[in-house]
Amino acid sequence: MATDSNKDLENLRKDFESLRNDLASLTENIKASSSKRAQAGVDAAREQFDQTSADLADEIAERPFTTVFAAFGLGFILAKLLDR
Repeated sequence: MATDSNKDLENLRKDFESLRNDLASLTENIKASSSKRAQAGVDAAREQFDQTSADLADEIAERPFTTVFAAFGLGFILAKLLDR
């Protein structure tokens, strides 16, 4: 009977070790997947920012006076709002 208990205990230890290894592997896989998804999001945001910056630069180049007057007007309005 004692040998059966020892065998059961040893099997239980092996099962726990296997479970621990599986959880460690799962954690690493989730971490790698999350990192890849985060990097993809950063890359998409960077690409969108670059495109928007290029569009804005083109708009400024096409209408420089309008842009200057718009910036002045926006600055004036913000100054009046923040002056209160």
